[in-house]
Amino acid sequence: MMTALESVGKKRGRPSKKSAAARSGAADLSAASILKRALKLAKTVPLEEVSIVRLSKEFDVTPAAIHYYISTRGILISGVMNAFFRELLSTLPGPSGDWKMETRECWQALYTKLRKYKGVAHFMVSNNQLRLVQITSDTEEDYGLMVFDRVVSVFQKAGFGPENAALAWHLLAQTALSVSHSEAIGSVPRQTKASVLKRIGPERLSAFPGVEYAFEKLTDVDVDINRDAALEMMLNYLELLAKKKPHYPG
Repeated sequence: MMTALESVGKKRGRPSKKSAAARSGAADLSAASILKRALKLAKTVPLEEVSIVRLSKEFDVTPAAIHYYISTRGILISGVMNAFFRELLSTLPGPSGDWKMETRECWQALYTKLRKYKGVAHFMVSNNQLRLVQITSDTEEDYGLMVFDRVVSVFQKAGFGPENAALAWHLLAQTALSVSHSEAIGSVPRQTKASVLKRIGPERLSAFPGVEYAFEKLTDVDVDINRDAALEMMLNYLELLAKKKPHYPG
């Protein structure tokens, strides 16, 4: 219970960040520590579920304490995405003069990070966006744009026109996202082989010659085959883009 002496001079309104953190026992609470924890959660938790309330439970503080540092959900999502792209940027290859090798390494770097942060991949797929542009202050770098700049520079230096460089980036990002997410949710054919073959049965297989011819081999497509085939298909098409400007009807 508050004494009369304590109540005298108690100011109405919002307490300071320092006092909120001290009362909760989270003296190390900061925007950086919150975003670090949020990114860690995104390894297994869909980013849509990494909320202010969820983070308050992680730090054992009130939601208001989190709000002092991360004022809105939009800023939280942007902060996590910026941290994700910052980590990705540090793994991208340096210029080598071999655009195809650089593209392969950029794809593999993005794929690896999306496999690590499954919650980020889920967010990108379910929201149909890559969130390249973040909400940043004047003193913060936008790492999504820095990643985009680094990858597109590979195509620019290789002689891709602006349209083809843009399409090359889109295909690189979308194939890496699609492959990593399909693995994470277990939709690669080999991951469901036993249950699918049990459900279809040999009689139904033999009733359709085309199905019988290839269906069982389809269920042998595993994570490695799925990943490598998608990467090679993407690279093969980018070679066409490097040689000529495709015709887009419309």
